[in-house]
Amino acid sequence: MSEKTPILKFFISSSFGHFRVPYTNIFLKSYPIPPKPTIIGMIGAMLGWTQKDVIRDQDKIRVSVSPIKIPKTFVDYIRYLKYQDGEIEPAPLRTEILINPKYYVYVSGEKNFINRLCNIVDNRDFMFPLYMGKNEFPIEDIKVIWLEEGSKSKFNDPTSVVFGRKIPMVHRFEGYEMPKYIPQIPYSLDENVKGIRKLSSTINALIFEFAAKIELEEVIEGWRVNGENITLV
Repeated sequence: MSEKTPILKFFISSSFGHFRVPYTNIFLKSYPIPPKPTIIGMIGAMLGWTQKDVIRDQDKIRVSVSPIKIPKTFVDYIRYLKYQDGEIEPAPLRTEILINPKYYVYVSGEKNFINRLCNIVDNRDFMFPLYMGKNEFPIEDIKVIWLEEGSKSKFNDPTSVVFGRKIPMVHRFEGYEMPKYIPQIPYSLDENVKGIRKLSSTINALIFEFAAKIELEEVIEGWRVNGENITLV
């Protein structure tokens, strides 16, 4: 990627959301933010992409996200019956649900693509419905905030979620809720020989609310755009 790149910022919100942590079965935990595969899936729904399109083109798009506030959660409890070894057994299932999730989403890519995406979001002209993770939680509000050109930069005061293999410690923080360190959040998908999606790569994330003021112990590389310092993945 060059020293300059177009970056689109848009807002999404819903009453509820769930971004499942992989390999959780009895208690389905949720990430507090949409991982990159979820955001790429949203973009794919806007454009009418197939799953193969999403997997093929995911590396052409870089994203970031910033929660307006880190969502509170509740646990949804379902009790169902499971048939196993000739017997019917009760099988409880608990799902962590996000309450009123609201995010700023940042998307960077080829200029014509980002301009097209901006128009689609602005006009709400989507090929398929958009969901906050699960298809029972439709995105209720979405709007463009800005489309600007970002410049490569170094900083220690990020304004979006920090993604990286190694994330510096927080030196100073001012905000309502303390930052959360999330190890191994998914950022890409692969396709196996049967055509089934599977998570292939993960990255670490430092999550904090958008209005917070944060200072890291070390300088990181990212993008400066419209007064914000963001990292893209």
